[in-house]
Amino acid sequence: MNNRDLSDNNNKAYLNLYRLSSEILRYANLGTPRIDFLKVISRKIIDFTGCFLLEIRVSQGKKAYIFKIEKSDSFSFSFNEFESMRIDSKQYFPCITFLKDKEEFYKDLVLRKLKLNRKNISEKGTFFIEDISSCIKDIRKTYSGFEVNQDSESCIFIPFLIDKRDVGILSLFSRQKDFFRKKSIRFYEDFAESMGFSISDRRAQSALRERIKELACLYSIDEIMKKDDMNLRNKLVKTVDKISSAFQFPENLSARIVIDDYSVKSREFTESEIKLRSDISIKRQKKGYVEVFYNNKENLEGDFFLEEEKHLLNTISRAISIEFEKKQAENEKDVLYKQLLHADRLATLGQLASGVAHEINEPLGNILGFAQLAMKCPYLPEQASQDIKKIINSSLHAREIVKKLLIFARQVPIVKKEMNLNQIIEDNLFFIESRCSKEGIKLEKSLSRNLPDVVVDPSQMSQVIVNLLVNSIQAMPGGGKISISTRPFKDKVLLSIRDTGTGMTSEIQKQIFVPFFTTKETGQGTGLGLSVVHGIITNHDGVIKVISKIGSGTEFKILLPKKED
Repeated sequence: MNNRDLSDNNNKAYLNLYRLSSEILRYANLGTPRIDFLKVISRKIIDFTGCFLLEIRVSQGKKAYIFKIEKSDSFSFSFNEFESMRIDSKQYFPCITFLKDKEEFYKDLVLRKLKLNRKNISEKGTFFIEDISSCIKDIRKTYSGFEVNQDSESCIFIPFLIDKRDVGILSLFSRQKDFFRKKSIRFYEDFAESMGFSISDRRAQSALRERIKELACLYSIDEIMKKDDMNLRNKLVKTVDKISSAFQFPENLSARIVIDDYSVKSREFTESEIKLRSDISIKRQKKGYVEVFYNNKENLEGDFFLEEEKHLLNTISRAISIEFEKKQAENEKDVLYKQLLHADRLATLGQLASGVAHEINEPLGNILGFAQLAMKCPYLPEQASQDIKKIINSSLHAREIVKKLLIFARQVPIVKKEMNLNQIIEDNLFFIESRCSKEGIKLEKSLSRNLPDVVVDPSQMSQVIVNLLVNSIQAMPGGGKISISTRPFKDKVLLSIRDTGTGMTSEIQKQIFVPFFTTKETGQGTGLGLSVVHGIITNHDGVIKVISKIGSGTEFKILLPKKED
């Protein structure tokens, strides 16, 4: 088409314009990615108008872009994004902020405030130049930054509305003088107006398709999370593969989910500097994150991540958080149920232990008493004397077991006194130090001088200390070191007994306070020592914790409330 056809305003030209506008609008309805859309419509416009160069400037909120396409032997194009200039609190226009002086022309064009010859400005604000070479100097006197392609002989700049918020500028350039005439300006303005409709429609269609993709992704993830027959790791694996489908450029997206001991990645995972992350929090504590990356920056356009996509990733992270909290709640429920069963067994065991202890005490006392009387008999044969000693020792050992059973069953009355824990430790170390020396074990003390008093039963606390020290000695058959320390800790007193022994596995640590549980060989232990220790500390409103690792030794920490002032 040539410019004469347009200047005559013939019906054929407008019919062709209508067809072109309809075709561009139809293409916009497909919701095509922005650059692909601009490439197609700009080629059609150049072919339709006969121009060799086209520039489209468009604002999109705080962002804007410039798209240029030039036709020589073939088509070449460029696309650049930038921050747009602000008109007021709600409207922006497509002028480059950091090139303020050079952009004054475009700013005044959009605001309908051009300081140029009014005969080259239409009623709608379109500016056209019929002969660039004859007037370029005069234009630059007013707008020093005004530039056009050096091959151009005539040009036109048409501002158009996209919606209530955004505006655009369509610029066309021709190698012919007088290509753009005042009579044909209305034709180009009508065309630019239809182009604004198509850009707005493409945005709406593209946004709608993105929302559909996001909803489909969330629905799929929700279905995955609902599956009771799938373990948590498999749910995360299937979820991470669904994430990319909801984003603008799924073929270039990688995703991963990292939480606690889980780390899953999408297929052909690749990290890059273009990423978006959303934290996963469980009970307000950060436990991990969902992260997405774009792999190939050259194939991308515009904002890499839409606001809706950021909200989507947050929704996905919340869905994962809920699933983990649900799993955690189920585990806690199982633990509580096991603790309830355990407490019931302990109560039954305590009653049984109390009854057995009382039943055994009387015959045991008789055995011990008669054995001690027999030892006083004159002219007792040596062998008989040795046998009676064994009976006495065995009876004393049995009586000690009965005593532990009664403590475990809480049948022994507690007599509490105000005591300094350091004194109880010193009194008991007197009997332990010699055994440590024989076993090749070094005993180190670090007892706080300003330790507050505690209210305890001295005999029971002695039993706690001796039991723990004996356990440490038995854990170091080849020698080692035991460190015992005390210090104030907030409103409590801290006692620590640490050894360099063999240590314990996490499985054993979970069971050491269970009555009759022992890792010793048959006949070497009753399995009551640590359960009694736990019972004593609990009866004193204290807390006992164990920290152990295979090959690195064990530490028992006891917290006892200090005496109230």
